[in-house]
Amino acid sequence: MKFTKKTKQKTDFGITVIIVIGLLVVINFFSYNLFFRWDLTQNNDYSISQVSKNTVKNLEDIVSVKVYFSENLPSDYIVLRQEVGDILDSYRNYSNGKIRVEFINPGEDENIKQELMMMGIPQVQFNVMEKDKYQVVNGYLGMAIKYGDQTEVIPVVQNIQDLEYQITLNIKKATKQINSVIGIVSSNLTSDINKEITIAYKKLQELYQMQTVDLTQASDIAADVNTLIIIGPKDKFADDQLKKLDAFLMRGGAMLILADGVKLGEGLAAEKNNTG
Repeated sequence: MKFTKKTKQKTDFGITVIIVIGLLVVINFFSYNLFFRWDLTQNNDYSISQVSKNTVKNLEDIVSVKVYFSENLPSDYIVLRQEVGDILDSYRNYSNGKIRVEFINPGEDENIKQELMMMGIPQVQFNVMEKDKYQVVNGYLGMAIKYGDQTEVIPVVQNIQDLEYQITLNIKKATKQINSVIGIVSSNLTSDINKEITIAYKKLQELYQMQTVDLTQASDIAADVNTLIIIGPKDKFADDQLKKLDAFLMRGGAMLILADGVKLGEGLAAEKNNTG
């Protein structure tokens, strides 16, 4: 059995897949305490998760939720508007008056359109049946969550499948309730997660603060780093670097090491061994 160049390429691809799967497992683990999916109760009320309830119960000041839905949208989006309103009612009911919801029809108001453009809420196009023919209309389906001078947006609300996740996440971001910091080790010839596994990196960025950690520097790992990720290190860790990692673990830090698999040489072959 010989391992060809093609086999080697497949092995490299497999290593990349394993790293991606590992990161997705980490993301799911980290986000476990952030979000649980809402469901439909017997009374047809949209219930939100306990995590979302705790998020709004602990608010110190008013959070303004402005929903920018145009009125000239196809009939399917009328149902969506009602569902969005039902979910936001649940947030409002558990917020002790701290969540305030307002639905706004941008219409042709140029000032509102300018404001939406500045926030990153785009105008989208819809096909509408009028007088037995399709016409294209422009409208908005965005949401802005404001707390003090901090604004987070959901540019387009396309469905309600992950809407609670987005709302709770953005409330946490706006109110600075996301404090966990993940450090990505950049020394020791590690892989660059931002370049090689962009999707995973962006997902982590949504949930946590990210910073790079260079173990070759004289200083210890920053005190605000809660979790350390080391991806495919190709260079050995020096004694002083190992001491920094040990100190990080001793103070309660969490560490994930995604090491590369063993690459098989092209000339490696398996031969029959006659033992008699």
